[in-house]
Amino acid sequence: MPGFNDKNEGGLVTSETFNLTRIITLLAGLVGIGATVSGAAASGSSRLDWAGFNQGQRVVLLVALLGAIALVSAADLLARAYTSASKGGSKVTTLPAPKDAQLHKQGPDIDGKVLALRSGDPPDVFFYDPKRGTATWVALNEITFR
Repeated sequence: MPGFNDKNEGGLVTSETFNLTRIITLLAGLVGIGATVSGAAASGSSRLDWAGFNQGQRVVLLVALLGAIALVSAADLLARAYTSASKGGSKVTTLPAPKDAQLHKQGPDIDGKVLALRSGDPPDVFFYDPKRGTATWVALNEITFR
């Protein structure tokens, strides 16, 4: 169904919720058509009458409608992102002191330090490679503590 997020659909917000943003996008397209019709009516076509509104009133009505669409769309996106983050959010714990570790990747093992742990599925560690001067999140099963 086009108004709902399907399970495991992917994307930034993965909760199964009613997706107002998709509906609002459709409405914005309809407002665009309305603006085009309004422009045709403003240029002199007498067949298109918006309940007696003059050109200035039509512009104000369209701007107010676009503003409402923007507010509802932003509120929907923020609410869905907050819901997704609160359900499956991971926690990051910094270590009191860096721990020596080895990263097992393709090629030779890399000696470095683990600076933080991140819960999740699967859990991750923040690994610092002093030779390259880079730090990245890697899976916990790719690390051996020394």
